[in-house]
Amino acid sequence: MHAALSEWDRQLIAQEALVEREATDAPAGRQSLPHVELGLALQLRGRIEDSLREFDRAAEIQPESSQVQLLRGLTLQGSGRSAAAASAFRTAWAHNPENPVAAYYLLRHADGTDADDNGRARQALTRAYETILTTTSPPASAPFASLDAVSDAQTPVVGDARTGPGFALIAAAKYTEAVASLSTIGAGDINAPVDGPLARFIQAQVDEKENRVSEAREGYTAALAGALTGRSVIYVAIGRLAEVEGDGPAAIDAFEHAVRLNPNEPLMRQELATALAAAGRRDAAFAELVAGLLVNPANAPLHAAIGQLRLDDNTPADAVPAFTRALELSPERYEVRYALAIALKRLGRNDEAAVQLQQFERTRREMLDRRRRDIQSDVDKEETIRRGVSANPGGTP
Repeated sequence: MHAALSEWDRQLIAQEALVEREATDAPAGRQSLPHVELGLALQLRGRIEDSLREFDRAAEIQPESSQVQLLRGLTLQGSGRSAAAASAFRTAWAHNPENPVAAYYLLRHADGTDADDNGRARQALTRAYETILTTTSPPASAPFASLDAVSDAQTPVVGDARTGPGFALIAAAKYTEAVASLSTIGAGDINAPVDGPLARFIQAQVDEKENRVSEAREGYTAALAGALTGRSVIYVAIGRLAEVEGDGPAAIDAFEHAVRLNPNEPLMRQELATALAAAGRRDAAFAELVAGLLVNPANAPLHAAIGQLRLDDNTPADAVPAFTRALELSPERYEVRYALAIALKRLGRNDEAAVQLQQFERTRREMLDRRRRDIQSDVDKEETIRRGVSANPGGTP
């Protein structure tokens, strides 16, 4: 591990020297790119101040670049400098006000922004959604940058009492300290305390399954201290448990952590949007739903959620296209037809509403009948097995 870390540092030194020599020789319009690439490389290594220095150099060369400011903002946000990050996000949007990603960061992470700018950013997201309504193709590349060297996974990897501290240091991009921590683990640690992050994670899963909500929530929170990857999944579990306990602010906080760790996962955007809508923060919820659709325009649940937001805002004319798109993408979601019928009825389109209600009732009955048949089939199978065992209790053929 020490050798790999030394090689990484050696490569960074070489890259820094190359940028100093060749950045000014790059073609016009691309002179900022070497600084951006070096800034990203330094950020991954955990050298935050050096990373910001390169992003600042790139911004000096290309002051109108929205992308450079977004990267600055994300780096500042990750290091806990919220006010500076907000300033960078405002600058990013000012350079490209029609960019929906920049509009998203302005609305969600730039507190204190002028109300008129907020309004224009919301309009930019609305226009982006109107475009999304007519497309199913995902973007060529992920729209939201993730600056973690260890990408977050769908399956949590949690260390025990010995490895957990090292895993936490890796997750925090403190690689030198992580190597030192993990290098001290030896055979003599076999009797290390068993009540470490992994043990808490396993127990939290048991507690959640057995409906011990508070205990599960505490266990998952403790497990984060030793999680290498899958932290976003753990945060989602914490958020859902917080919702069960009626702790809306804690749920939002947990889901926001999940989204920052895994910004291109639409499901986590939807979880956060649901919590925000429940708190009455509909503009923020809309921003999260559009962000999810920028990743996957063909996500029917996100379209349905936007329709419900607009229906709750008493703008049925805006709700109808969203519900209609959700049904086009996923016709089996019969419950969306009921919401669509309500929107149509509010618009006075009673005949269309009646058609949707009829389809809703017919599909609902079909689903219930299918469910009854499945349950009866399971019962019949269990009864056949029980009779077979009763007829042959000794198990002899």
